[in-house]
Amino acid sequence: MTIATVTTLASPSSPMKSVKQASLMFEGLCTITQSLLQFHRSSLGGRFHLLVPLMQRLLACLFSPSSRDAGTINRFKHPAWLDQSNASLTLKHAQKFSRLLENLCNPPQLNMAGNRGKAPELVDETRKARMHVAQHAPHILHYYCTLILNGKLGEGMRDALTPGMWAIIDVAEIGADDTRGVKALSSSMGNADRAVLRGIWEDWRRFGGAWKG
Repeated sequence: MTIATVTTLASPSSPMKSVKQASLMFEGLCTITQSLLQFHRSSLGGRFHLLVPLMQRLLACLFSPSSRDAGTINRFKHPAWLDQSNASLTLKHAQKFSRLLENLCNPPQLNMAGNRGKAPELVDETRKARMHVAQHAPHILHYYCTLILNGKLGEGMRDALTPGMWAIIDVAEIGADDTRGVKALSSSMGNADRAVLRGIWEDWRRFGGAWKG
């Protein structure tokens, strides 16, 4: 219910039509989501698919449409409390959302295991949790590529989102083969989306993932 409520508040169907500060509203929605991931992750169980539309809605709030085409404007229709020009959200909001993605893809170890004294079990439980996230997080990366093609971000916001997108690639590549991981994601995309993904992937290989081998 909490996930569904936050998703609705971040969507065009939000019942909240206006707030005093849209920036604080966005930060609040991110903070609630962060708390769910950090303190109540085990309660989510197999419901991680519910987080995908929530993350996508929060991500879309950071963009503004790149043209006045009706289809493009509809794709970037924001909740009523956020102006359509997206002037209220800035670099710090992109950074907050990026940290949210990093938290999603890198579950806190001590919250994942019931016994703090067994390091091997911590590693095993964390790996299982990350592989579970890997089934869902690539959908967020796919949506990001679509938004990049059709929308605009404020100054510095794309760079701020990069660590979060790299975190998705990190987790997607755990045990990846032709049916999973970035390669599988790429095969499901159109040419334009695939080109954006390729750029993110190459930067990850060069600067983000290379040091991990």
